[in-house]
Amino acid sequence: MGHLQQLLDNVQLTRLDHELTQSDLKPTDRQNFRSCLRITSCDVLNLITRDDNSNATYMYLKLIKFIIFSYIEPTTSNEE
Repeated sequence: MGHLQQLLDNVQLTRLDHELTQSDLKPTDRQNFRSCLRITSCDVLNLITRDDNSNATYMYLKLIKFIIFSYIEPTTSNEE
């Protein structure tokens, strides 16, 4: 969560850059699927890769994105 909080706290980035809100990072709201989609968006993943110390966070979020894609996306084939 620290790397995501850094995105929110960065004054050079706006909500248009990452689409995150403070409520997306609320640990008590673990079943908010829309927040999960925002946290795993391509914009957030691209911004996180700018920090050399965020490789584990990036891989975790990318894995979640793949899981969402495999279960939710109707066009996903068995090979993907």
